[in-house]
Amino acid sequence: MVTPYDPSAGAKSVGVTGSVTYKWSEEWSTSIYGKYIHLVGAAAVSPIPTKLGSANQFTCGLSIAYSFNWSGF
Repeated sequence: MVTPYDPSAGAKSVGVTGSVTYKWSEEWSTSIYGKYIHLVGAAAVSPIPTKLGSANQFTCGLSIAYSFNWSGF
Protein backbone atom coordinates (compact mmCIF):
# COMPACT_ATOMS: atom_id res chain seq x y z
CA MET A 1 0.00 0.00 0.00
CA VAL A 2 1.17 3.52 -0.79
CA THR A 3 0.84 5.99 2.06
CA PRO A 4 -0.30 9.63 1.58
CA TYR A 5 2.57 12.00 0.88
CA ASP A 6 2.91 15.78 1.21
CA PRO A 7 5.90 16.87 -0.92
CA SER A 8 7.76 20.13 -0.54
CA ALA A 9 8.30 22.71 -3.27
CA GLY A 10 11.25 22.62 -5.64
CA ALA A 11 12.56 20.85 -8.72
CA LYS A 12 11.09 17.39 -9.29
CA SER A 13 13.32 16.00 -12.03
CA VAL A 14 16.21 16.44 -14.43
CA GLY A 15 16.51 14.67 -17.75
CA VAL A 16 17.16 14.55 -21.45
CA THR A 17 14.97 13.91 -24.52
CA GLY A 18 15.97 13.13 -28.10
CA SER A 19 14.22 12.28 -31.35
CA VAL A 20 15.02 11.36 -34.93
CA THR A 21 12.70 11.68 -37.94
CA TYR A 22 13.18 10.09 -41.35
CA LYS A 23 11.11 11.24 -44.35
CA TRP A 24 10.50 8.26 -46.64
CA SER A 25 8.77 10.48 -49.19
CA GLU A 26 6.95 13.82 -49.34
CA GLU A 27 3.97 12.13 -47.62
CA TRP A 28 5.42 9.46 -45.28
CA SER A 29 7.72 9.88 -42.28
CA THR A 30 8.80 7.84 -39.27
CA SER A 31 9.97 9.23 -35.93
CA ILE A 32 11.49 7.60 -32.87
CA TYR A 33 12.13 9.28 -29.54
CA GLY A 34 13.64 8.52 -26.17
CA LYS A 35 13.47 10.26 -22.84
CA TYR A 36 15.28 9.75 -19.53
CA ILE A 37 14.25 11.50 -16.32
CA HIS A 38 15.85 11.21 -12.89
CA LEU A 39 13.56 12.23 -10.03
CA VAL A 40 15.20 14.55 -7.46
CA GLY A 41 14.28 16.10 -4.14
CA ALA A 42 10.85 15.39 -2.69
CA ALA A 43 9.73 13.53 -5.84
CA ALA A 44 12.57 11.00 -5.49
CA VAL A 45 11.66 10.06 -1.92
CA SER A 46 7.88 9.87 -2.36
CA PRO A 47 6.28 6.45 -1.71
CA ILE A 48 5.52 5.74 -5.38
CA PRO A 49 9.09 5.59 -6.75
CA THR A 50 10.57 4.18 -3.53
CA LYS A 51 8.01 1.35 -3.07
CA LEU A 52 6.64 0.74 -6.57
CA GLY A 53 9.18 2.03 -9.07
CA SER A 54 12.43 3.86 -9.45
CA ALA A 55 13.82 7.38 -9.43
CA ASN A 56 15.06 6.63 -12.97
CA GLN A 57 12.25 6.95 -15.53
CA PHE A 58 12.58 5.89 -19.18
CA THR A 59 10.17 6.53 -22.07
CA CYS A 60 10.45 5.66 -25.74
CA GLY A 61 8.14 5.80 -28.71
CA LEU A 62 7.66 5.37 -32.43
CA SER A 63 5.35 7.20 -34.82
CA ILE A 64 4.48 6.73 -38.45
CA ALA A 65 2.87 9.72 -40.16
CA TYR A 66 1.15 10.36 -43.47
CA SER A 67 0.76 13.99 -44.58
CA PHE A 68 -1.63 15.12 -47.28
CA ASN A 69 -2.53 18.40 -48.94
CA TRP A 70 -6.14 19.50 -49.20
CA SER A 71 -6.55 21.88 -52.10
CA GLY A 72 -8.50 25.01 -51.23
CA PHE A 73 -7.47 25.26 -47.57
